[in-house]
Amino acid sequence: MKIKEFIFPKKMDKEISNIGKGRKHTEKTKIKMRESKLGSKNPMYRKVFSEDHRWKIGETGIGRIPWNKGKKGLFKHSEKTKKDQSETLKRLYKEGKIKKGFLGKHHTRKTRKKIREKLKGKPKSEEHKMKLSERAKERTGEKNGFYGRHHTKKFNKWLSEIHKGRVISKEWKEKIKQTLNNRTPEKKDEWRKKIKESCEGINLGKKNGNWFGGLSFYPYSKEWTKKLRTFIRLRDNYTCFICKKKVEIGDVHHINYNKKDPRLINLITLCKRCHAKTRTKRDYWFAYFCYKLEIKPEDLVGESKN
Repeated sequence: MKIKEFIFPKKMDKEISNIGKGRKHTEKTKIKMRESKLGSKNPMYRKVFSEDHRWKIGETGIGRIPWNKGKKGLFKHSEKTKKDQSETLKRLYKEGKIKKGFLGKHHTRKTRKKIREKLKGKPKSEEHKMKLSERAKERTGEKNGFYGRHHTKKFNKWLSEIHKGRVISKEWKEKIKQTLNNRTPEKKDEWRKKIKESCEGINLGKKNGNWFGGLSFYPYSKEWTKKLRTFIRLRDNYTCFICKKKVEIGDVHHINYNKKDPRLINLITLCKRCHAKTRTKRDYWFAYFCYKLEIKPEDLVGESKN
């Protein structure tokens, strides 16, 4: 009879092993166990395996088939455990007990290229896409890592050079159309409100790029009547001069941008979309209309360009 069997018979051994079954460590003990092997307390702290030892570890793994190969979803953490893990890691980062491994570091160009090539043509499952979209929705406003920051001019220039000559596929265009069409009127109103709130006080008055000293508030001449506008629309056969599309009620545009110049030579019919274009690059559009209508610019230069 062996000494072990004499001291602890098999029945007693089973009873002792069954004592701990079903019992769980408290959170305090878990924290103590975790902290007992952190940093300098860890036996492998600031120690590195020798090359011979690494080779031995590598050789033992050659030809060995891992037990979980081809098996998916064996260990799925619950949402509670995921939250607990993330909270503990955040706490340890704040306390300075753990340092982020890749914080402040960057991949080299070679590694970036390798990652790009590996991911090229790799299809993403619908579940993965949904997860990515949900995560992106959560990272809005102050939660976004880039909140309040801006790209440098050099980076913006690099981005523009990369996207030059890039053609969007028909499938991608259709997807964009579907997403825009699926937006409910309530969501559209919310989106408009958000834009209004974000742009409040930024693009108003002198801060706006299209500011021309408040010329839009200046009054029109007395000759600027409904009859005059209807006459010009009839003259142009209710067609836009730029895009040649038929319009029910087109906008009457002043070629020299002077509101007090209601001469027939100075007025032209435009659709709302094309009329919006003419608000910027005024010198270009003035020259364009003069060239197309074969008018001398000297004949249209009035008192002031509006």
